Amino acid sequence: MSRKKHYFPDLEWLIISNQDYSFSFAAKGGHNLEAHNHNDVGSFLIADKEEQYIVDLGAGEYTKEYFDLNTRYNYVNTRSISHSVPIINGCEQRSGNYSSNILKQIEINNVEEFMIDLTDLYPSQSKISSYIRTYKINCDLKQVIIKDSISFKEEEEYQVIQTFPSYIKPQLIKENSQINFEGREQNLTLDFEKKDCHYKMSTLYFNSHKGLKKKFYISQLITNKSGRKYSQEFVLNLKKINN
Repeated sequence: MSRKKHYFPDLEWLIISNQDYSFSFAAKGGHNLEAHNHNDVGSFLIADKEEQYIVDLGAGEYTKEYFDLNTRYNYVNTRSISHSVPIINGCEQRSGNYSSNILKQIEINNVEEFMIDLTDLYPSQSKISSYIRTYKINCDLKQVIIKDSISFKEEEEYQVIQTFPSYIKPQLIKENSQINFEGREQNLTLDFEKKDCHYKMSTLYFNSHKGLKKKFYISQLITNKSGRKYSQEFVLNLKKINN
């Protein structure tokens, strides 16, 4: 099946869609010193031509405080907590001249692999020594596999909170190991290994660029564990709803 792919090496953005736009995926590398910056390096979104399933909230309401670096990151739009990147030992990504490193961007047998080193984005308080995120995108299957591998400096208790934002209210199903986002025409499922993590859903609000109050949901998969290694895989599948 033909597909459309755009990779922007200067921005470190990858955008892929299938031919009829019933599946679109985007992920970004880059840095947190961009104009109108959000702390979102390594984040992704999944959409079809009707709606987004895993979202980026976009710009918030333009106010004086929104553009003041002392208060900008008090807004949920700009923070990591509203993007599909983890919070590690209580630490969100830091703003400033901190960047990702693209380790791999390659296509094999119609599967796109995009590997990003995100170590530099997290402060020393996170206690990480390495953080690698790998995306494998299969447009034919409308599937994305994400693997996060994190190493810590010391062997001790750690916490990793994975966050998946959506305008669609999620449901936890399949013996508590699958999150379901039911859209108008398609359904996105997110499968995870529940052995070492538990699920939490929160409802949050923000003011849009036009000043409208909007609601969204964040699904969080929380891991509390002892050791020096964290490894978790997430499998996301987008499928048409059978009426």
